[in-house]
Amino acid sequence: MQQAVRPEDIVPFRFTLVPAHKPEELHENMRSSIARDLPVVQVSQPHDLTLSIAGGGPSLAFLLERGIAPQMCGICDPSPHMVDIIEADPRVKYFVASVVHPLVYDKLLDAGCEVFRWNSSSIPGGEKILEEIEPDALTIGGGSTMGLRWIVLGYTMGFRKFHIHGLDSSFRGKSSHAYPDHQDTKPDWMNFDGYQTRPNFIGQVADFIGWMDRLQEDDVEPVEIRMFGEGLLQSKFRQWKELNPGWHEGGPKPARKLLTDGFQWPASDRMAKATALVEVNFMQKFLALVPGRQTVVQAGGNVGVYPAHLAKHFQHVFTFEPDPVNFGLLSENIKLVKGNIRAFNAALGAEDGTCGLRMPDPTNTGGVFVYGKGETPVRRLDGLGLDSCDLIWLDVEGSELDALKGADDTIARCRPAVIVEETDFAHYGLPTGPAGEWLKERGYYGAVAHGKDVLYLPPNS
Repeated sequence: MQQAVRPEDIVPFRFTLVPAHKPEELHENMRSSIARDLPVVQVSQPHDLTLSIAGGGPSLAFLLERGIAPQMCGICDPSPHMVDIIEADPRVKYFVASVVHPLVYDKLLDAGCEVFRWNSSSIPGGEKILEEIEPDALTIGGGSTMGLRWIVLGYTMGFRKFHIHGLDSSFRGKSSHAYPDHQDTKPDWMNFDGYQTRPNFIGQVADFIGWMDRLQEDDVEPVEIRMFGEGLLQSKFRQWKELNPGWHEGGPKPARKLLTDGFQWPASDRMAKATALVEVNFMQKFLALVPGRQTVVQAGGNVGVYPAHLAKHFQHVFTFEPDPVNFGLLSENIKLVKGNIRAFNAALGAEDGTCGLRMPDPTNTGGVFVYGKGETPVRRLDGLGLDSCDLIWLDVEGSELDALKGADDTIARCRPAVIVEETDFAHYGLPTGPAGEWLKERGYYGAVAHGKDVLYLPPNS
């Protein structure tokens, strides 16, 4: 009998996938596809149909050659060479990401194919493009490959039952893969957990497991996942099922206790709670690259969700929250978790002093930002006099650069990992990206990004 997998037996595999396309190229593709005025994927009501997923776009030719015409084909790869890979078959409905190269759209439309467009999330600068030309646009995430994107795309289209064929994330023989020339790339292979694979395939596995973890969130309806075949992905799915029984089988979700059960929130809030409870699940993607576990400084504590989760991983947590209402709730909420959190009702800045605050939208209590003069305390992080610092996590709505300037001595002495939000702060009257440039001037490099947050690591780490 196979021994059950224990969480402590799982060894993390750390790596970073480097994007193959410049943001400017993706923006140009987006503008071109949106200008075509094609039907766009919208959120649909749940139904009882099953979505069978068999790889992504390149698998289409593989299936057509065997007399199988699938109902749908998804495409998300923005490379221009996809025009030579994708088969244009009018029997198939095509769901094409807005970042896909215009030549692919031209080929499908010229062949009389029915094409639906969808917007991919996590495109650097993509939100700004959509705000400009398609402000109410829906964005769809879900992973680094089209096969994985089909899960979230299908969920958006109302599917709650998924059968997954292939996507094995490993090489098991030439006849089992849609890429006929993959044998020529064998020097890029590696052996991982007993499977011949490649770094991008391991990325697919990590993304899939991340999506499975996302199933446990309250805003996700129960889904049923059945996986066929053998390979690295199937192996990791079996391990995940052992650790999370019942989450992939549809029906009512298993009972579970959240760390944040019992937390209090401002009565007016509608957005910060939903965002925090989702985003906190992606902490592990960042923490996997942070070697130290002694001290973390987190700013933008809101009502305590982020420091509460960090307290599970670090011996000492220092959190800053300037808004008095949020801070009052934070102080009460952290009493429910470990007692290793020290909270300050203050903003982090370049100098000690005071400031004013603004909250543009009361339904989003996480959108508080420093504005003008006022009575809110401002503190320099260097004033803490920390003996060690492993991570600085800043979510301070555009004040990241000032917070870093006030931590200059700590950063130079302790060389912590740093997470900053890089987004368009024009609505605050602030530029985008100065915190990242400040860190790069000190030898830091961007290691991984999730949404608007970027993890910067010191050199030689």
